Amino acid sequence: MELDYLDFEPREGFVRELHAIPVQPGGEDERASTEYVQSYIQTLNVMKIDALSDYCLVSEDALTALDEKEALKHGRLKPKGRFATLPFEVANRSFKSAIEFYLDYGEDLISYYLTLAERNCQDEVLLDVPKSLQKLGVRKFKNTEVVAKSFFRELRNGTSLYQMLQVLLGAVIVLVNTLMARRAAELRGLTRASIVKDGFYFFLAFDLGKANLGEVRKTALRPLPAIGAEALGLLARLGERLKGLGYESSPTLFQRFKLGKKANFIPYGTTKGETEWIRLCLDRFCDYVQIPSDVHGHRYYVRSHQLRRNFAMLFFWQGNFGGLEVLRYFLGHHKPSMTYRYVTESMKGAVLRQVKATVAAGLIKSDSPATESLAEFICKRHGITMDDLHILPELDVIAYVEDLLSSKEAEIEPEFIDGPNGEEYKILYKIRAVSSPAGENNV
Repeated sequence: MELDYLDFEPREGFVRELHAIPVQPGGEDERASTEYVQSYIQTLNVMKIDALSDYCLVSEDALTALDEKEALKHGRLKPKGRFATLPFEVANRSFKSAIEFYLDYGEDLISYYLTLAERNCQDEVLLDVPKSLQKLGVRKFKNTEVVAKSFFRELRNGTSLYQMLQVLLGAVIVLVNTLMARRAAELRGLTRASIVKDGFYFFLAFDLGKANLGEVRKTALRPLPAIGAEALGLLARLGERLKGLGYESSPTLFQRFKLGKKANFIPYGTTKGETEWIRLCLDRFCDYVQIPSDVHGHRYYVRSHQLRRNFAMLFFWQGNFGGLEVLRYFLGHHKPSMTYRYVTESMKGAVLRQVKATVAAGLIKSDSPATESLAEFICKRHGITMDDLHILPELDVIAYVEDLLSSKEAEIEPEFIDGPNGEEYKILYKIRAVSSPAGENNV
């Protein structure tokens, strides 16, 4: 039986080269996720349209029973988890590869694609390929290999303009979000108007995620590094030029690519479709640059929210607790406590201890009054003077503080309180003597 009005768009034959390392913790939980099951239920719900043609693929009663089934609501499904943090070396390699690909090929890929659009070219084998793209390997529009091994070999050989444009979009997403730490929905809605120039500086205007009143989103403006503005500007120029040539072009920056006016350059048009497209471009980028895999041969397929979390982690790692308010503003959180929890909830205990110890050691070396009692406790513990402590290498001071944190003799935690101007915080350095567990010295 065929239903002519059910028009399903073709999908990419190969999405990823390797199995993916889970982007959310809880991979050992074999239960299906809530989102996974709901996607199936939504597909079944679409089949209600069969009633228009007097067919009955799935009965209304069956769908209602499925919707109300208690097993799908409690206990049988695993809850949605937070995105896992990328290892720093993976995030750094992604960022480096993204910048290199954008700088080497971004301008030429978009310019050549626009040249083909202007000609209304519909030939799979491409002519007059620029020398830089010939060096990249481009010789045809699309990779049509039907065997996975051949498909990904061709991807890395750069033979397909279409796949190289996907890699470029993935590179721009990695580049921009490593610098900007935006949510996936915030990236998805970016348009030409999102790039704001003020004198010599650029800003990114976007609808702030998780900050809305009904259907109305709060618009935010955040500083945008010049290379990010340049990369997004290239995509904005693409959309504007396609529209000027009479093609149907997406109003958002991360749009699809097609060959010739007969293909119409139609964007996905739905949030789900746009999300899948962005994920696919990220996957193409990760396979092209061969992002590292784990001992099981599973690859880190980067996601925008992981880059957002890594931005927060790097800011926290390189800075100190005093920058928490700046980080909160940049991430778009309502309260400093939300930002602190966001940064630390996915940190392993040993890593968090090292961060805290590094911050405290820096304050000790700079004679901060906040850590005076902590410094005195270290001196007493190790039989040294304050002068000795200040001439010690910083790594040694870090080790001393970390040892106290591991033994629970000291704690370093922010305390959040509601003040007249909203939530405020201060850092408490708590020292607990071994001989008297109840005794504390709060600074």
